[in-house]
Amino acid sequence: MACEAADSDSAEAIALAGGLTMPQGTIMVCYDSTGRKYEVPPFMVNEPIRFRLSEEASNSELRNETYHLTLRSAKAEDMSVIMSSLQQAVHLKEVFSAKTNIPIDKVRLFFNGRELKNDTPLGKAKLMNEVVVQVMVVS
Repeated sequence: MACEAADSDSAEAIALAGGLTMPQGTIMVCYDSTGRKYEVPPFMVNEPIRFRLSEEASNSELRNETYHLTLRSAKAEDMSVIMSSLQQAVHLKEVFSAKTNIPIDKVRLFFNGRELKNDTPLGKAKLMNEVVVQVMVVS
């Protein structure tokens, strides 16, 4: 709940009211009253607006390759999909959304520590055959 607060002061107040201590002064690392450690990934605290995919190759330079990918999410079982390197990340979201009935606007994809934006071709995101793409469902 503290991570969903609109500002950092509200988040801190919620965390402190819940008995959490924040030795580093941020919500990213907290301890509860029993000493259990909680770590919140940076992309859950901040929108990953600074993640930029490399602009090395233009779409015209991409080769058409077939990828066998696994979509992994805490909200659904792993699902295997076959995609082209020329398809955009939004197509992966559409496949996941169709199979899980989760609205596409609630789905975020991550590979190799970076968010895959809707218009990013899969080949440009440096995906390869037989890799796992992490699916985060936002509320």
